Amino acid sequence: MKTIIIILLVTITSSLTLFADENKSIYKNKDFSISPLYDDKDSTGSKPLMMKLKAVDGFMTNVNLIIQPYSKTIKNYSELTLGQFKDYKLKVLKSEFKENAWTFEYAGVMSNLNLHWYGKAVKSGNKVYLITGTAKETQWKTVSVKLIACVNSFKLNKTKEKK
Repeated sequence: MKTIIIILLVTITSSLTLFADENKSIYKNKDFSISPLYDDKDSTGSKPLMMKLKAVDGFMTNVNLIIQPYSKTIKNYSELTLGQFKDYKLKVLKSEFKENAWTFEYAGVMSNLNLHWYGKAVKSGNKVYLITGTAKETQWKTVSVKLIACVNSFKLNKTKEKK
């Protein structure tokens, strides 16, 4: 009887702990969940998330989240970024705005690799949350649906500060 009570107490305590930390969980699937390595006091300039698929042809298809300080508009951010794409001779395939977000797709050679990217930049306060999916051009047809869905699934939690 004591064993059953101890097991129940441990189970209840574990459940309450997991429930209390639910909003801190960054990733959950059928096999595991993990909490973020994240400084919620000052996340600016950080890369709190990087997800990768297994390597194929020497490259790991991936999705990254980078938080960048940026006080101007999302339109200004896109103009700056498009200028950088031009400098690197990257071809813009898609560029569209919706509210405080800019979605874009581009391709080109970087570090001697022919790559394809899909990205979303979301402006909130004095930050831009940049989510980018990257694959080799030869892998794009195979992985693009998953990458695009992953990038598009990004949503900001409600905060007081928004611009």
